Amino acid sequence: MAEEKKYKTGKAKKTLSVDVLKYVSKYYIEANRAKKKGSKPICYHTSLDPIEIDYAMGIIPMLPENFAAICGALQIAPDLIEVAEQRGCPSDLCSYFKNHFGYMEGGKDLPSMKDAFDMNLIVLPDPDIVCSLRNICRLHPIWMRQVARFYNVPAFTMDAPQLHPKTSLSKIDDHYIEFGVSQLKDYISFLEKHTGRKFDMERLSETVALSDRLSKIFEEIYELRKVTPCPVGGEDLNSLVFFLVTEAGSQEAVDVAQGILDEVKDKVRRREGALPEGTEEAHRVSFVGIPPWHDMATAFTYMQKYGATSVDEIYVRAFSGFAGRMDPSHPLESLVRKYFFIYPTTTEQALRLINIEDITGYGIDGFICWNLTTCRLISTLIARLKAMYDLFNIPYVTCDADQVDPRQYNVEQVRNRLDAFFENLEE
Repeated sequence: MAEEKKYKTGKAKKTLSVDVLKYVSKYYIEANRAKKKGSKPICYHTSLDPIEIDYAMGIIPMLPENFAAICGALQIAPDLIEVAEQRGCPSDLCSYFKNHFGYMEGGKDLPSMKDAFDMNLIVLPDPDIVCSLRNICRLHPIWMRQVARFYNVPAFTMDAPQLHPKTSLSKIDDHYIEFGVSQLKDYISFLEKHTGRKFDMERLSETVALSDRLSKIFEEIYELRKVTPCPVGGEDLNSLVFFLVTEAGSQEAVDVAQGILDEVKDKVRRREGALPEGTEEAHRVSFVGIPPWHDMATAFTYMQKYGATSVDEIYVRAFSGFAGRMDPSHPLESLVRKYFFIYPTTTEQALRLINIEDITGYGIDGFICWNLTTCRLISTLIARLKAMYDLFNIPYVTCDADQVDPRQYNVEQVRNRLDAFFENLEE
């Protein structure tokens, strides 16, 4: 196994007062309590699944990808990944998957995991059912089927349609929406059959309204980040994605987000930026990709010496949806618009419009592309985006890394590339 201090890297310096880890710990503790009591079923999901339906039916959604990100931040992912690789997983397979697979295959008994358990930080309860939406990653449904076989629980997979190349996200044809609604109805039937719980459309409307409010709050936060100086950086926003990923549809997420929005508004009124006091904002960049949870300091704090801050992160905004506001009076259709049309299923035209808005709205000087060596989705997305950056003659730098596995990460190389990038911006 990996030595305890072999892969230690750095934490980013955050500026907001919210203690995200407190809510993460609470989320896992409550899920384990429900599992032990049998009070609520546990449903494993892959990211960007319609978890609002789970909340509406009194089911707890748990995401092994979120669990993997926490393991990365706590510096314990390499131990779990090594277990997975000893079981035959290749080195270039998704590290989120390997983190979870290693956990299932005996990694939960490792000393590093016991330390995390003792601190009540992360204990992933066993699932009662599993689900995946085939919208962003082709590994997702395979992952959940593997989990279903391991725990001997029912599994369900939803399909998302591929949009026609000329489709606009603001004008999605009805047949796409109707197909998505049919998938959601099948998922609801699956939940009713295997949990014994009855679906209530009125309750779903309530959770969709909460989810929409959460997304709207995050959109307001991002609008405020267009101000100079930017009041909050990417180091904070990437941590806050926890609420969008795991608690969309809950009152707690809305309450926490509202407090964050109020704090950001206050920072704007006081003209307080995300950079350390006395540091003038010189460069505004957009961070593209999933960040290295094991070294957020290099990803976000390191650039501060150049007076740079990340003012936009497309990864975070993806979880609030790109296809417009949700309508609680049409909850199923709203969930389809939010979850079924993401990067792989959307169009080049829509992706280009999103990036034009980024460049003009946020005053972006350049892009930092975090190329994940074990993620086909991010690698291909960045290749598509870089072609657009070349078209608009926008500077960018590509850093090769992994989101949770520091063994596939050369911090000196990454910092050298960032140095060259910002030195070129200053010329």
